[in-house]
Order: sequence, then C-alpha cells, then structure tokens
Amino acid sequence: MNSKVTRGIDIRKVHGNAWRPGLTNGLTNGMTNGLSNRALRRTGDKEGKHGKIFAVVVLCFLVLGVFAVLTYQSQQRNTIAIDGNFEDWQGVAKHSKERLRDVPENIDISEYASTESGRNVAFYAKVYGNMLYGDGRYIVEVPN
Repeated sequence: MNSKVTRGIDIRKVHGNAWRPGLTNGLTNGMTNGLSNRALRRTGDKEGKHGKIFAVVVLCFLVLGVFAVLTYQSQQRNTIAIDGNFEDWQGVAKHSKERLRDVPENIDISEYASTESGRNVAFYAKVYGNMLYGDGRYIVEVPN
C-alpha cells in the first residue's frame, strides 16, 4: 500500500514555525475536528433509519386522511332536493299509520319519514286528502 500516515500535530506547526501553521488533514487518530467513524456511524444509521420510517408513516397517514375525507364527503352529498318531486324519497324508509275517523283527511297524516341530507335534516309527510287545502278563511296575522 502506498498511503500517507499523519503523525499528529507538530508543536512547531501549531506555534507558527512552519509554512502552514496549525493545519492537519483531519485524520489524526480519527478524532480531529470530530471525525470519529464510530460516532458518525452510530448517529447516521439509527437516526437516518428512524427518520425515514417516520417520514413514510406520516406520508401514509396524510394520504389515508385525504382519501377518508373525500370518501366521506362523497357519501354525504345532498340526496334530497326540495323541488316538489318526491322521487328522491324512494330509498328512505317511510312509516305509515291508519286513518282516524274523527280527523279531517286534509290534516290526517298517512305516511311520514325523515332523513339526514348532508348537513340538513329533511322531513316527508303525506296526508289522506290534500295537504294545505282550504278556502282561505282562517288567516292568522302575526305582528312584527
């Protein structure tokens, strides 16, 4: 082998009696300027490996979180539209009751249901007669 070996720090070089005072090549016993192989290997391997694992775990949670939010929002779309068309209530379970003899058919509820629609709650009611039917005689005025 044809390698150079550093003999350490020469006192004359430290005190400035040489051409380049105080300089070494960093290989004096492996400790000059903190270049110990043992210390570098110990901190580099463990911290690097744990840091990479931590980064992968955080990235997985972020991707999973975005996917979960998008899936939840797509399931919570407004399924009930208040437009007079009751076809969007086909998938909602409705409850029915028997006709009462002494109640007028225009206010006697025959079917009813409720459901969550996004952030809203929607109600469905059906009567035996015509809902909100009347001759308009009874008007209630509410003062402001």
